[in-house]
Parts: sequence; structure tokens; C-alpha cells
Amino acid sequence: MTLTEPWLVRGTSGHYRDLAGAKARGLSDLSRLGFSVPETWALTYSAHEAYKADRESALLRLREELKELSAGYWAVRSSADVEDQLASSYAGLFTSTIGVRGLDELVRAVEGTWISADAPRISIHARRSNIGGANVRMGVLIQQMVDASISGVSFSRDPVTGRKKVVIEAVKGSGEPLVQQGIDPMNLNGGEVPADLLDELEKGTRRIADRLKMDVDIEWAYDGERLWWLQVRPVTASTSVNLYSNRLAKEMLPGAVHPLVWSVNIPLLNGAWIRIFRQLSGRKDLEPFTLSRMFHYRVYFNMGEIGKIWESLGLPSDSLEKLTLEGMGNGMKMRMTPQVLARSPNIAWFALGKLGWPGKTERFIASHERTCHSMIEEDLSAMTDRELFDRYDDLMRLNQEAAYRNIITMLLYAMFTGVLKRLLERSGSSLEEVDWNTLQQEQMSCYPDSGLRSLHEKYRQMPPPLRSVVDEGGPLAVAGVEGALEFVHEWESFLERFGHISDSGNDFTRPPWREQPQGLMEIVRSSTNNQKRSGRRLLSSIAVSPMKRLFLNGMASRASRYSLLKERMSSAYALGYGMFRPLFLELGTRLRDRGTLNSRDDVFYLYLEEIQGALGDVSKDLRDLVASRKEEMDISAKILLPEVIYGEEAPPPISTEAKVLKGLATSKGYYRGRTRLVRNASDFGSVEKGDIVVIPYSDVSWSSIIAKASAVVSESGGVLSHCSILAREYGLPAVVSVPHAMSIPNRATAIVDGFKGLVYLDLEEEDP
Repeated sequence: MTLTEPWLVRGTSGHYRDLAGAKARGLSDLSRLGFSVPETWALTYSAHEAYKADRESALLRLREELKELSAGYWAVRSSADVEDQLASSYAGLFTSTIGVRGLDELVRAVEGTWISADAPRISIHARRSNIGGANVRMGVLIQQMVDASISGVSFSRDPVTGRKKVVIEAVKGSGEPLVQQGIDPMNLNGGEVPADLLDELEKGTRRIADRLKMDVDIEWAYDGERLWWLQVRPVTASTSVNLYSNRLAKEMLPGAVHPLVWSVNIPLLNGAWIRIFRQLSGRKDLEPFTLSRMFHYRVYFNMGEIGKIWESLGLPSDSLEKLTLEGMGNGMKMRMTPQVLARSPNIAWFALGKLGWPGKTERFIASHERTCHSMIEEDLSAMTDRELFDRYDDLMRLNQEAAYRNIITMLLYAMFTGVLKRLLERSGSSLEEVDWNTLQQEQMSCYPDSGLRSLHEKYRQMPPPLRSVVDEGGPLAVAGVEGALEFVHEWESFLERFGHISDSGNDFTRPPWREQPQGLMEIVRSSTNNQKRSGRRLLSSIAVSPMKRLFLNGMASRASRYSLLKERMSSAYALGYGMFRPLFLELGTRLRDRGTLNSRDDVFYLYLEEIQGALGDVSKDLRDLVASRKEEMDISAKILLPEVIYGEEAPPPISTEAKVLKGLATSKGYYRGRTRLVRNASDFGSVEKGDIVVIPYSDVSWSSIIAKASAVVSESGGVLSHCSILAREYGLPAVVSVPHAMSIPNRATAIVDGFKGLVYLDLEEEDP
């Protein structure tokens, strides 16, 4: 650029978009896309360079160029070459001035922005972020002030979790306090912000992100009639993280999970789900261990990855949990999108393959149970180590098919009962009020209840002396004894059918009933005849038209059949899964006898590959490893973990005695450390590396302490508070808008959860 070219140019001009910083480029893009942008002018880099070379002459020329703006009412904003980049935004670190009137104020405001390019906080930020910033080129935007009734920011992607959703924050009046002073944002659900404005903001934010092909952070203002878009920049620190949930997992595997159970269950159960997902979506890149993680020996499902699969099928991302925990019909509506249409052949082929599913599954159950009973009769102790691992492979193949059929049957049951539920609700009734299951009696035979009651009766019919013998020595103590024959026969028949049942059908470390006769006898002695539930309406009593009656009866018939089939398939799966236990106990016995383990049950504390390695190396001693894992699992059983975990990092364990404070999560991550209360500048010197800084609010002058911190807790603020922005750029967890945060004791041990906005305090661990 030559000296004859102007310093002051139209801020939305495409010709100068690369000569006045990223903010000028952003405004040019907004104007080009047809969004309402206030009148904006820009001072190019050349003006700043001339100022650094000769201050006096540069200010004289600046006054000349700004004369035509002297009558306006302006906001003077920085637009440096290092600002608003993907890696770092430098947001709020350079000086901006709002409410500027007259030529003298304009010149002072512009010079203030130029001076801020060399402020110490800029070099501190550059060093902390490992980015450039030593030679800042400063452009300046001069933008007409909007007389705003509401202002704020919007993100096309959640800046905390990285999830693809629009996030909006708003304050009354000018938006500067939201960014510069960190005041608390308005409640968007309380009616303070007009619904049509929120809708326009959400749609506009999505459109800008789509057209610019990047995730955006936008400042906006609303004057009561018109929405103005003030600036746009890329969202920094927006890497998407996986979301792990144990909401479903804790139903299947509650508490701490043994390493060997993890080694078996993940390829078994996740493998079955992957087979379903591949059939529906065509994806070939899914692996069992990418769909689950173990944190502190607790199982979590990767709902981020699983959610993407459901969304590609037009279903809610939490469909897995809805289906398995709530049933079909709870907010599950399929959306027809181009992605779904592209997968429609896969979906149609999948559905076609499920025609005649009940009959196919009944045949599979019969074959599966025959195979299981045949394998149960085999003598594991007579097999070689190699033959035992061949047995493991056989069990995996057998149970993978059973797991697949168990899941499909459960899904079909959920689908048909979901449809029936909606039909009944439209008729003014519910599943719970109507006797719809025509196969209820047959289904009850799948449960052990009737067998337990029959055993109870046979037990009561024995003479008291024989009952005493059973109580002391178990049922087999009276085998062949006159007066106990019917009871023993009933006992053996019951164990043949239900002896594989344990406390958990997905945890083979739990001993089945056949291994604990005394415990089962306790259940038998306490069994009573259940009272039949009364007061349920007959399905035929519901008043509907003949056509609807036909459809209602048909759906009830299908739901009844799948309800029975679900129980039968679940029982068959539990039978096959339970066969892993004797196999691994035999392996554990061999490792114990070789001195590798102290007891056979210690095998459950090893991963499968560790067992294989130990069998191949007779000198291997795993006793210390098992002892360490036992201690870790004991500790794990006594700590609290969140239901949802973001990212791959395990959150710090939380004491059950910890006090919990709730705020707004604005920067992701977990951190455990000591708190450091900073009330004003006089406390800055006390902050040390590794501290959790606790502050009343955030201001640009506080940047230096954020640079030294390892986590941030603020009593006020929002997503665009200085502390939140800097925390995201530095990779620190941050929680703001924490009520009474400044009442937190200094040097208390705390855990900051920057995903859920929680601060856990261990008040017993404080420095004196």
C-alpha cells in the first residue's frame, strides 16, 4: 500500500479485507451474506505502522482521516492480525472503547487500541498459549453503536463440549459487560428474550457457520426491531470430545467391574451392537472397544459415537438409552434427511431380514440350549490349556449370536409395545391399566418364582427333623431319605432349569444359584404366594371403532408374543453366558496351582491377554498385580463418579462427603488441586502454578493470574467472560456463575468439573 492510499476504509469492503485484521474480514463476510451490519469503518495496518514510526505525524494524519466520523456515536474495536484465529482469539486482551463521540475521543480511543498491542498481558498470553504475538499488526474497527435493548453472543458449536449445537447468551443493553466484565447472562428460558429473536439468532448462526464453512462465535445486538450482527470469528478450542454415559451401563453392570469381565463383555455385547449398526448404517470402521471405556473400573458407553450412528438413521442421539430404559415412544421420532434416504436400502434390507423373527428365534433358542447343556456335561479339568482357550473361542461364537438375537428381540419388543402404548393412550388408557398380555401365564413360567413357591411348599411338607437337616447341610443332605424324595427331585429339576441364574446376568464373577445352595434355600424359605394383581381393565372393554379394534388386538397380540420371546431369549443368553465362569475358574485353578495366583478367584482381576501370557510363562507371578487391583477396586467402590463423562480423561475420584457447588461450565476438563482466592489485584502475587483460582468476576487485567492457574472458578460470568475465553485457549477447566464462590475456603482441596459446571469441595483437606 502506498502513502497516497487512505488509512480509513469501509470495514465491509472486500478490497481491504486483508489489510485490517480478521474482524474486518468477518464483517465483510457478514455483509456479503446479506446480514445486517452497522456502519463500520476500518483503519488499516499501515496506520498502526506509521504510528509506531512517528507518533506525532501519525496522530495528525489520523485526525484528518477521522473528521468525517466526528458527528457519529461509535464503538472503537481492535482488529489485530493475531486476533480471532482458530488457535487463539486474543479476545478482550486488546483495548476496545464503546460510546465514543467527537473527534478528540475518537483519536484517543484509536491510540488506546494501538498502545494495547504492546501491553505486557499480550506477551504473557502468547507465551502461555505457545503462539506468536511479539510483533502485532493492529487494525482498528470504528463501528456505529447500536442502541440495544438486548445484546449477546452466539456459538454454532458448544465451546465447552465441542458438541454441534447453537449456544446463545444474552444481557440487557450493551453486550460489552458480558465480555468485558463477565456479568451473569439472562435466563433464555424465562421469557426475558423474545422467542422469535432466539429463533432468528439460532437460524442465523447456523447459516453463517454453513456459509463460512467453520464454527463461529458471533456478537450481536437487538434494538427492539432489528437484529444487528456486530462481529464474527471462529470458535477456538472447539475440538469435539466423546461423551461417555453409564446410565445404561450401570443397569447392566453396576459398581466396579472386574478386568476379566471387561475383556469378555465388550467384544461380546458391543460386537453384537456393531453387527446391528453395520447392517443399518453400512459403517465398517466400528470396533468394540471404541464404543466403551472403563473409568475407575466403571463401564461407560461412548454415547458420542453411538449417537452419531443413531442420528445418521434419523433418530435421536440417545435412542439406545431410550429404547433400553424407557421403551419406544418416548420422544423417538424418525427424521427423513438426505443421510437417512441414502441408508434406506440398508434399513429396508435389515427389516426384511427380521420377517418371521419369532419362529427363527424359537428354533435358535432350542438349538442354543441343547448345545449349552451338552457343553456343561464336558469335563474341563481333562482339557489342556490350549483346549480351554479353544473352548473360550467356541463360547464367544455361541454367545455372540445369542447376544445379537437378545438385542434384536428386545428392540422389536420395545417397538411393538411402544406402538401399543400410543394406541392405548389415544384411547384414554395406558399399558399399566390394561390386561393386554395374552401370554402372561406362559411368560410367568420363564421366571423362577413359581418354582421357588413349589419348592417352598415341598420344604414345608417335610417333617421338621428333615427340614433341620436341610437348613444345616443343604438339600443334598437328605438325598435318598424317605420323606424328602419329592423335595430333592423338585430341587434338582429347579437347578437344571434355573441353576445358572446369578445376581447379575452380565457378570460371571457372581456365583450362580447352583454354587450357593444355602443362599438359594434362604430364598426358598422366604418365598410366598404372590397376590394376583387386580383391577386391570380387559382390552375388550376399551371403546374403539371396529377397524381400530382390529389393529389394537393385532398389536396386543404381537406385543404379547415378543414379551414372551424376550424373556425366553434372555434366559437362553444367560445360560450360555454363565458358561464363561467355570471355564475361567478352571484356568484360575491352574494358575493358582502353578504359584501365579493366590486363589482361583483371583483370575477375575486379570485381563484375558494377561491370562494367556501367564499360561505360556510358568515363572510369571501376578499376585502383586492382583493385590493392587483389588485395592483399586475397593477404593473405586467408595467414590462418586458422574453419570456422564466428557473426553478420554478419567475425572478425579470424588469423596462421598464432598460438598458440591453448581455453576456454568465454560471450559472443558477436570482438575483436582488447592483453591486460591483472589479478591483483587493485591492477591495476584499469591497465585502459584497449579492453583485453582477463585475470583469474584473476570477482567482483562486478571489475565496474568489465569495464565498461572490450572483451573478457574468465578462467582459471576458466562461463556464469553475473559476468564472463560482464556481458560478455553489455555486448556483449563472453568466453572463460572458459581453462587457464593468467594466463600470457598482458601487452600481447600477441590475438584473442578469443566464439563458439567460442578465444583466439589473436600472441606476436611485444608491448609492451616
